[in-house]
Amino acid sequence: MLRRRAPDNFARGKMSFRPTPAAVHAFLRGRNALLVHFSGSPKGAGRDRGADHLFPKDLLHVIAGRASSGLSCSVVRPGDVFRGFARNATGAIGVVLDLRSAESLIAVSPSDLGSGEDAAGNRVVSHERDITLGDLEDTLDRRANGDYNEWVVRDFRVRGVFAGSPPQVSVLVEPQFPEEVPDWMREPTLVPGFRRVNEEELFQTFPGLPLYTFSSTGIVRRTIDGAVVVSGADIYPP
Repeated sequence: MLRRRAPDNFARGKMSFRPTPAAVHAFLRGRNALLVHFSGSPKGAGRDRGADHLFPKDLLHVIAGRASSGLSCSVVRPGDVFRGFARNATGAIGVVLDLRSAESLIAVSPSDLGSGEDAAGNRVVSHERDITLGDLEDTLDRRANGDYNEWVVRDFRVRGVFAGSPPQVSVLVEPQFPEEVPDWMREPTLVPGFRRVNEEELFQTFPGLPLYTFSSTGIVRRTIDGAVVVSGADIYPP
């Protein structure tokens, strides 16, 4: 019986074929794009960890290597929108990720995959299948206006921190009530809200990690002294 042979830019995993990290790097470089796990703003699917898993604790959790069971990410590029309801990511601030192996990439979709967490905290999708280079391209080419794509990854490297515009994150705040509402009807439970994060806070919170953002046409690395345009190869080398 003939064996099925994967192309050179694919690797055979336990269940299916996946693009190699080198092939994924080439795709990201070619699209001037970044693979980012965002601090949800607002928070999305998954276990409710409350205030202990809001920014920056959620991203520090990932950076510390405590999210190897899987993460939901989006591939974003210059010109994408990070505000309002029609936007290209579930947040504005996140960590830039890279794959350690072909098996790091679990699933991709031009829209929300509907991934979630099982009882053990593992990020899961309804079914895993082969992933082609065309599937990677579709996550940007077939992404609807005002929508975000989803990549699910495990066993990853952190390459830096990303800040879109406006750089806002989820917080819990005291609810605001009209003056006519009596005190006994004012529920003291904190409710979801948002706050902006400035660059100084990002530098202090994530020391040692490069901070990236987008200009209108490219990837920019922010530093205390200013900003410099960088190549995708600086993040995802050949």
